[in-house]
Amino acid sequence: MIWEQGAVVIVALCRLQENGEVACARYWPEEGAEVYHIYEVHLVSEHIWCDDYLVRSFYLKNLRTSETRTVTQFHFLSWPHMGVPAQAKALLDFRRKVNKSYRGRRSCPIVVHGSAGAGRTGAYILLDLVLERMNKGAREIDIAATLEHLRDQRAGVVATRQQFEFVLMAVAEEVHAILEGSAGEHLRRKAGAGQGSRGGRWHRRLLQHHHLGVSEGGQGAGGGRGGGAHQQFQGSRRGHK
Repeated sequence: MIWEQGAVVIVALCRLQENGEVACARYWPEEGAEVYHIYEVHLVSEHIWCDDYLVRSFYLKNLRTSETRTVTQFHFLSWPHMGVPAQAKALLDFRRKVNKSYRGRRSCPIVVHGSAGAGRTGAYILLDLVLERMNKGAREIDIAATLEHLRDQRAGVVATRQQFEFVLMAVAEEVHAILEGSAGEHLRRKAGAGQGSRGGRWHRRLLQHHHLGVSEGGQGAGGGRGGGAHQQFQGSRRGHK
């Protein structure tokens, strides 16, 4: 798939072993080179950025055509099976590094995987999709509807209510970080003029929704779109990572 789709960035969200079981097959050599079917994979480098993630560079060669490519793998290590990271900041920093590497390569997809390819994978993709839409200037984003769109393509993505709420918290934290950045002062001055900045509106709305435990859409857990999205997590926890 990596070769077929022309992917040059991989996001891995699970360890090779979790809870004493194999969570993901190793598809790269520990050192040197190994052959997988018709592809020779060289481990060029492995850099540990922090306790939460590391970055590897692979050199791939198609043994039938002699074509070669370089692929970068970003491996997040602190997302437990059926759980969420201890803090959103580590994952947000990780995402920034992934997207910085991806700039200029928009013609090819990023491959994201966990173990089953649903829980952690879906939560990461949902978070990235929402933040990317915000970055492009979207004024309103229905996060529950966005999740439904993803589930139309892959059943069971975002496996637990905890994972969904973590996405909401991470989005709110990213908005807060933007407001605290160099552009934040300018946004706050505009807000003081009476209109309210886009960042400020996002921050207030997301914090309120996170507190209530609902999705973008404003309904409580017992009704409306947000409640429906949360109710769907019941019975969908088994078998997804």
